[in-house]
Amino acid sequence: MEFDPKQIKILMHKMAFNLGNKLEGLLYQPQNILDNHLNNLMIDPTDRHIR
Repeated sequence: MEFDPKQIKILMHKMAFNLGNKLEGLLYQPQNILDNHLNNLMIDPTDRHIR
């Protein structure tokens, strides 16, 4: 099976775009986890059980 070079180029651009967005999102994940944990503590500071 052969592909048109234009199709390959378009596919490569789409893959790079999609992968780039996912990698960028991973940069914010640790901060989001910390923010969520702090928010949970502020909502009910007496709630200390493991979820």
